[in-house]
Amino acid sequence: MYYESEGIVLKKIKINDTDVFLTLFSKKLGKIQVFAKGANNPKNSLNKGCHPFVYGDFSLRGDKTYSLSNVEIKDNFYNFREDLKKLSYASYFVDIVNHNLNEDENNYELFKLTIESLTILSKTKGYEEKLKLYFELMTLKALGYEPLVTECALCGKKEVFKKFSVADGGVVCSECASKNNGSIELHPKLIQLMQFILKSNIYEYMKKEINSLFIDKMDIFINSYTDYYLATGKLKSKKFLKIYE
Repeated sequence: MYYESEGIVLKKIKINDTDVFLTLFSKKLGKIQVFAKGANNPKNSLNKGCHPFVYGDFSLRGDKTYSLSNVEIKDNFYNFREDLKKLSYASYFVDIVNHNLNEDENNYELFKLTIESLTILSKTKGYEEKLKLYFELMTLKALGYEPLVTECALCGKKEVFKKFSVADGGVVCSECASKNNGSIELHPKLIQLMQFILKSNIYEYMKKEINSLFIDKMDIFINSYTDYYLATGKLKSKKFLKIYE
């Protein structure tokens, strides 16, 4: 069978001197493994489209086992390779996707989020941590682990929340918190920030001025949440981010 789909290369593995395997996140087929014959040769026409972060239109052949016929590049995000900070954040973004998306699993919201986040990362400077916060929360949402931030995760009650339970997946009211030793205290403004992020598109969020102190405090909390649900603590790419924190 023949397929054409937008996609982004999450990972490249060299098989031998000439051939490679790609982990491709495609819009139509989800995350798939693709054999690219001869693509490790710089003179091969496929070579330029077979590197991590390359976003383009991919022509594929096969059924369950795919081979690459052609790539029309939309963006190769080459500037990531010239900026170690951007490269570290980009690597972390695609690493989260690769490790939490099942083979052949389609997820359009996550695909769109990944492309938009890499595009903004490539065109801006100094907003990496702010973008990371959005990417993590919206990845959780796209994968079904969205934190509940508008009503108590245990009883459904609504109030001005000050407590959050990572294990229960959301805010907890004062009554439930008194019975739950696992809840942690969060400033109501941080909870309001989560509410804003989860209902905003990426461009609205990036335009909004947010106190850097809130970003820093939220990052500490979200690290615990993503580690619990997405196992981000095991990702090598995350360790490199500590250099820039």
